[in-house]
Amino acid sequence: KSDLDFPCGVHQTADNGYIIVASTFADTINATQIYVLRVNAYGDSLWSQTIGSANIERPQGACSTLDGGAAIVGYYRHPGDELSMMDGFIARIDSAGNLTWLNVFGEPQETDQFFAVDQTVDGGFARAGKSSNTDLIDGLWLLKVDEQGNMEWSRGYVAGAAAYSVNQMDDGGYAVVGSGSHQSADGIVVRTAAEQSFSPTRGCIVPRSVELTSYPNPFNPATTISLSLPQSSHVRATVFDISGRHITTLHDGILEPGEHKFTFD
Repeated sequence: KSDLDFPCGVHQTADNGYIIVASTFADTINATQIYVLRVNAYGDSLWSQTIGSANIERPQGACSTLDGGAAIVGYYRHPGDELSMMDGFIARIDSAGNLTWLNVFGEPQETDQFFAVDQTVDGGFARAGKSSNTDLIDGLWLLKVDEQGNMEWSRGYVAGAAAYSVNQMDDGGYAVVGSGSHQSADGIVVRTAAEQSFSPTRGCIVPRSVELTSYPNPFNPATTISLSLPQSSHVRATVFDISGRHITTLHDGILEPGEHKFTFD
């Protein structure tokens, strides 16, 4: 897109397509912006969007979301700040690439950056990176937000370290991978404790085995989709066409263990 593009992630979507996130330099505002490209399962472009302002420095990580959109994290500099001063940001886009919200986190005169993000089972997001906030140990930073980007909690773990990957585990805790300080660049793995409030009413464990069938297939004018779950889980059943366009959502909520049927016509 420009001579200064830097990819930061490619993620598969529910319809087997991909969302590709990169930073791109905008000559018109002399600043870096977020560039998002959505392709179908065959690599054909469906849409692309450029997001951001003169304050966005660079996206660093992204994840696809259950609704076909994406969450993007990186770092952000306020006008007039020193070059070393920056805040972490998270941006949420919908399945058409439209910006839903963008929130910035950090404290004045500090360097706060996000490098990784993972959507949690309650629809929120866990973000990992590095913070110079001494209240957070001045190092590896893990922060949880709700589905609207509002902070729920923020924790620091390893002094001088930075996190580059985060994933929520089956018990609601998190696995974070990063590296140490410049003086000690060893790899670091952090496993947080299980969330005590983690339950099917707030979120749920991802099942180990799910059976999904559709009959008849192909169909005209209707088909019944059967879903078998080994345990209580949050399920979003969404139908896309072959080009990746959202058609309908058949269900979005908690389902009990057992077999469930949805009719699509």
